[in-house]
Amino acid sequence: MDRLLASGALVLMMTACGQMEPLDGNRITGGFDAGAGAVEPVADAGVVTDAGDTKPDTGPADTGIPRPSDDHSDSRVGGSRLSPGQGIAGLLDGDSDSDWFVFTAGVADLHRVETRGQTDTKCGLYDADGEPVADDDDSGDALNCRMEQALVSGADYYVQVEHFSASGTGDYMLFIEAISAPSVAPEFSADPLRVAAGEPVNLTGTGFTAMGSARFVVSSGGLQPIELEAVAGEDGSVTAVWQTARSTRAGAFRIEATDQASGLTSRSVEVTVTTAPVDDHADERAGATGIRTGRFTPGEIHESNDVDWFRFRTQSAGQWVISTRGELDTTCALYLAGEEVTNDDDSGDALNCRIERSLQANRDYFVKVESFGTRTGNYELVVVPPPTPDDHGNTIETSSVLGSETSTSGSIGSAGDVDVFGFTAQFTGVYQLRTVGISDTMCRLLSLRGAELDSDDNSGILWNCEIERRLDAGTTYFFAISHSDAEGTGSYWFFLSAPEGSPSDDHGNGVSAATLIGDHGSTPGVIELDGDRDYFHFFASRDGDWTIETSSDVDTVCQLLSDEGAQIASNDDAGDDRNCRMTARLVGGTRYAVEVRLFGAGRTGAYRLRLTPP
Repeated sequence: MDRLLASGALVLMMTACGQMEPLDGNRITGGFDAGAGAVEPVADAGVVTDAGDTKPDTGPADTGIPRPSDDHSDSRVGGSRLSPGQGIAGLLDGDSDSDWFVFTAGVADLHRVETRGQTDTKCGLYDADGEPVADDDDSGDALNCRMEQALVSGADYYVQVEHFSASGTGDYMLFIEAISAPSVAPEFSADPLRVAAGEPVNLTGTGFTAMGSARFVVSSGGLQPIELEAVAGEDGSVTAVWQTARSTRAGAFRIEATDQASGLTSRSVEVTVTTAPVDDHADERAGATGIRTGRFTPGEIHESNDVDWFRFRTQSAGQWVISTRGELDTTCALYLAGEEVTNDDDSGDALNCRIERSLQANRDYFVKVESFGTRTGNYELVVVPPPTPDDHGNTIETSSVLGSETSTSGSIGSAGDVDVFGFTAQFTGVYQLRTVGISDTMCRLLSLRGAELDSDDNSGILWNCEIERRLDAGTTYFFAISHSDAEGTGSYWFFLSAPEGSPSDDHGNGVSAATLIGDHGSTPGVIELDGDRDYFHFFASRDGDWTIETSSDVDTVCQLLSDEGAQIASNDDAGDDRNCRMTARLVGGTRYAVEVRLFGAGRTGAYRLRLTPP
């Protein structure tokens, strides 16, 4: 009774604050179509017992006792219905309680699904066939879940709400809201509109599809068009750089930008390129060449008294490195606000200059490069920012696992950094793996054992790498991304495009066809047919006692296996509601496999496999 009063109080409080009108979360309601009547409250029927079956494992016997009265069904088919624009109260009472809801998508492009309250919730979104669409843990306020997803108008979708902890309890409010997608009206500007050959042109756009791809096309009569690709941010903004070469023909160039998702094209912008000056970089600070950090910029001391000036802006405070490479004996000086900060002659390799200095954030610094004595020749200048925290692991054992994601961002944060991504191919066919951005990336495709299957440097657009290769369904692969220059840094987007089709089985039936998963969190699975077995594998990130368990309305049986397939542990009913649960001491950096099946014959159903590190 106290919990019901608390739920009611939460509903009144949120209604008083102008929230969407909530439904009564303590009864299951019917549809909200005109003329439809509410159905009678439905008691949670619990699950069918198998207490009379003989089991081959030593887990505790099933009691066959159903769960006490529950506010919302523990199964998808009995989910409580609500409509976009409404909220509904719920109560998670521990013991792996799971609440299911169903709604019909409205006409908006995007829908927001979220919980509110003080309970640490996690949610899953499923389509009418029970296939996962999205999931989330803490994207909402105060450890609440929140998902924003493009849905099909008029189609039914299901929402599963759980507590982050299997034994956790608490009240929450679930809200479904149809929200308008940002309008797509691509526009961009170029700066400068007049540039000498060899100088960069900065392209800045707005009104593109959020997180979508944008393509810039630079054209001029009689020349092969140049294509630049970039990825828009969450606000639909996009940036790119057209780096002209000293050999670029002088004349007018027409630039257009196309939003790839909608096919809409911006108005064109005209940029005039003038003949490259005899001197590639200005001799005075006022005309300094703007450069991007983490990329090598070529220069030439063409006569004995030539001086080259460069300008860069610091994005963060910390230890920056400014250096040259090449056969020319260079000297460098660093300036801020017209005052020399420091200088160097031969601290780099082979008589090159090298400056290591703690710099302020968001300031414009200038670099002056000269040759020692009267020498002339070519060199390359690079400005390397302070190392950033490593966003993705550098090895197969520490790789970032791609589940249902088809794209992700990354950064080569320091010299020599390598980002490794792992995935299991769901289909047999030709896959495209590529990066997008202004960093000069190099990539390698690796097998599960680390053998190199393919590699590429510049087959993509604008110094990006791209690999197209036939992959086999059920096989795990790894994709390693690095910078082409040993000292280079920079960010990128990684895209994985798979052939069309539907997998006949969501997870392989053996260790050799296991699905790669992360070593923490949960992964959905379905036993589609009688006798189906799902296999997963993962790399433990550290030593200690790990917990492997399922949550479901079905009776699961699990095995933990070594890299070679030898059994380490097995369990049937140690978890809640006849789910399996195992605790085993694992060794960090080691690969393990998990088998999930259902107890008895003729049974099918969905579940989630959860790994909890020590």
